[in-house]
Amino acid sequence: MFKSYSRILAYLLDSFVIYLVAMALSVSPLNPNYEEQLILRDEYEKVSSEYLDAIEDDPEQGELDTLNSEYTEYAVETIYSQSKLSIYDNSIMLVLMIMYYVVFAYIFKGETVGKRVFHIKIESKNGNKIKIWQLFIRTVVLFGMPFTILNMVLPFIVDANQYAVFSLISNMLSGILSLSIIITFFIRADKRSIHDIIGKTVVTERN
Repeated sequence: MFKSYSRILAYLLDSFVIYLVAMALSVSPLNPNYEEQLILRDEYEKVSSEYLDAIEDDPEQGELDTLNSEYTEYAVETIYSQSKLSIYDNSIMLVLMIMYYVVFAYIFKGETVGKRVFHIKIESKNGNKIKIWQLFIRTVVLFGMPFTILNMVLPFIVDANQYAVFSLISNMLSGILSLSIIITFFIRADKRSIHDIIGKTVVTERN
């Protein structure tokens, strides 16, 4: 049981470390889209507030249908624009994850900050030294990176309505993967989840 809780706590600590660094790199002036993102967010909040106020006034059905249609169209376009502007933030997050969970962990022999604190480490399942490709595959699967990259690219190759559909499907598949990872972790006695199985790794207690 200690291994289970230590892995969860290590994951949370590592996520917090990555979040802090990503936040520091995602603000102005480092982020070229930062100001535009703030303007778009403020405008979205204003329009959403006006829409809710209009709904509370109990309009006629025809007017209500018009309000819903206009707001839905606006929301889809706004999310689409925000997704384009988020390319910097998402790219930074992906690079940080690769550097931290792959390069950093490889240099420190399967340990991240979280794993170091909670006395665990990643090892190759066959007992050999952990290889960088194992850490890479493990990280890609654990964080559903193909879906993240897909959501980053889609806004630049499809229109807003198509993006809404494709991103919904992508997010659903990402959610299914995440749920499968959690379920596999808790039902397996060795606590090797999908990312460990595919990457041929195992998390063990550090001596």
